[in-house]
Amino acid sequence: MLRKELFAGPAQVSRSETGLAFADEAYWNPSLPKGTCGLSLRTENLIVSVELWDEREAAKIAEAAVNAVPVQDPD
Repeated sequence: MLRKELFAGPAQVSRSETGLAFADEAYWNPSLPKGTCGLSLRTENLIVSVELWDEREAAKIAEAAVNAVPVQDPD
């Protein structure tokens, strides 16, 4: 199963995030304890999830994680 298909279910019941240029899809997890935020994003076939206390910091960490993954040339 592709990551896109795995990502689709939880994304439907969450608050979407459209302002992240480094992600194909992203959403904020609404089921975390008060004072905590959870950002999940998908880019191509990679899913990154960050749980933190600050949305801006969570987005920065998620972007750093995406940027740390080497890009593979399609064969």
